[in-house]
Amino acid sequence: MKKLLFFALAASASSAALTSCDNSRNEVVQTTDNDTYPVAYELKNLNLVKNNQNGDYEVVKEFAKPLTASDVVLVYRAFGTDASGNTLYQQLPRIAYSNLGNLDYDFYFSKLGLVIRAKGNYELNLTPQFITNQTFRVVFVPASTGKTASVDFSDYYSVAKFYNIKESDVKK
Repeated sequence: MKKLLFFALAASASSAALTSCDNSRNEVVQTTDNDTYPVAYELKNLNLVKNNQNGDYEVVKEFAKPLTASDVVLVYRAFGTDASGNTLYQQLPRIAYSNLGNLDYDFYFSKLGLVIRAKGNYELNLTPQFITNQTFRVVFVPASTGKTASVDFSDYYSVAKFYNIKESDVKK
């Protein structure tokens, strides 16, 4: 009788274990990045507005569709032109210097949007050229290629060339 009871308990325990260890989850786990393609957006004539909670100047942009976990966001600020008339871009985060002090540009993002921020050790409205009428390039690239890429990510034009982003492809 004890042996029968032992086998009955063992059978029911293993049956419960087998049914409770179902590995079929409703989430998709990507092993390769098939949904991210290199794309660049130009955000033109942006005015960074003072956030009264923290004193920083910022602009908030929502993405048209949520990013996936395998997307990387790169942000570049236009700061002038070269002798040939080509726009010069600086990768963010970046420090800009003025005779009044230092200004830090940075950004953060979630899967739903992007915040570009400027903060300084002086009142930034005294240098409106750093917070008004700004142009940024936002580039989305797949993280999988960035790990082994031999590209200078600090140089917008190198990134555009590596990912084959033509000027005519930039969404404005």
